Amino acid sequence: MVTNFNGYFLIYADKTLTTHTVHNCKVYLVRAPDGLKLTNLNGGIQGATLNPQDRIVHWRNHPFLVYRVGDLAVEPICPR
Repeated sequence: MVTNFNGYFLIYADKTLTTHTVHNCKVYLVRAPDGLKLTNLNGGIQGATLNPQDRIVHWRNHPFLVYRVGDLAVEPICPR
């Protein structure tokens, strides 16, 4: 999954995923660009929990709840 410039992404899930079970979902950093490494800032490596927001967006005539995670980051690989 890739984010847009602002860090937003859309998760497609089957209809068995409800707002009651979404708290079990986590977001992970998977890879970093060349010369950078992953960090665990806000759970980027261990898994960041989705936090519900008081917002609904409509896309293709369907309402979607908005969730967020804290900022995730990569850092430079420093040679020793």
